[in-house]
Amino acid sequence: MSTISDIARLAGVSTGTVSKVLNNDSTVKDKNRERVLNAMKELDYQPNLYARNLSRGKTGLVSIIIPTIGQEFQARLVNSIDSLLSKYGYDSILFPMLSRERLSRFSDPFHYLYHTDGMIIASLSLQGLFGSKGLPVTKPLMMVDTHDEVYDCVYIDNRLGGLMAAEKLQITPASKVFIVGGYESDEQFSSRVFEDRVEGFLEGIELRGIPRESVEQIPIILEWELAYKKGFELSTLYSDFSVFCLSDILARGFIEGASANKKLAGIDYSLIGFDNLEFSEALGISTIAQPVEKMGEFAARRIIEAIEAPSMVRSAEVLLPEYVERKSNRRES
Repeated sequence: MSTISDIARLAGVSTGTVSKVLNNDSTVKDKNRERVLNAMKELDYQPNLYARNLSRGKTGLVSIIIPTIGQEFQARLVNSIDSLLSKYGYDSILFPMLSRERLSRFSDPFHYLYHTDGMIIASLSLQGLFGSKGLPVTKPLMMVDTHDEVYDCVYIDNRLGGLMAAEKLQITPASKVFIVGGYESDEQFSSRVFEDRVEGFLEGIELRGIPRESVEQIPIILEWELAYKKGFELSTLYSDFSVFCLSDILARGFIEGASANKKLAGIDYSLIGFDNLEFSEALGISTIAQPVEKMGEFAARRIIEAIEAPSMVRSAEVLLPEYVERKSNRRES
């Protein structure tokens, strides 16, 4: 069985450096960290994380709270967070909120989620979850995909994304303009991203000289089936229209519904989605891309820093979306 001394000998560093790497000491030079990690891999060294964390008064765990499961966005976000946590010797506990019953459990300060070293809450609002009372315990906390005035946060500028969509969407003088999506089935679990996208889009529409009152919003929940029905319905009622879907899930449903009515995006009407999901390129969906992995990695790195140095000053990181042009928005104006 390999020891720290074996690793140090193979890596050409001191045992103290190996110890620092095992304890995620940020003062270790990158090249030395890499040499130690490579030596550990070559020797198949498996540190006793439980014993190490116990001696440090840590659990080596980070709680991740998300609103739901089964969506690509959340999967990409959690994977990016978990991958970086793992790289630095942390593991994660995932808790999908899902319902108010589960929220009531999460509101208990003795809940197991609060017995970790830190917490990441994604795509939810603390104000919505707990009101003015805030988090039941004091703990390193990172808010993701939402802006927070008190805690560390990293989020996408969704208003700018909506503004981009309004700027890029092909609209003819005769086009009827629609926003599809934005209905929240439970406001307590809302992070306001849809509201920000809508507001940004309407601001952009006004900048183009189009009255915001002329834009019709169709507030449906994030379900493919409902978007499919709206795509079929609107393509029956209108011969010239342009659509901003607040998610690519809705964009996909809308395009497939209109296609069933023999109306093609990019030919018979224009459409821009939001998120740039895995299927978006194959379906030719013009969309507003979010740097999801970058957001997740930033959150993981920041929570580790907060755990290791609790006195850090609060930070708020804003990431910018990008417009991705594809065939759904290539109609001649």
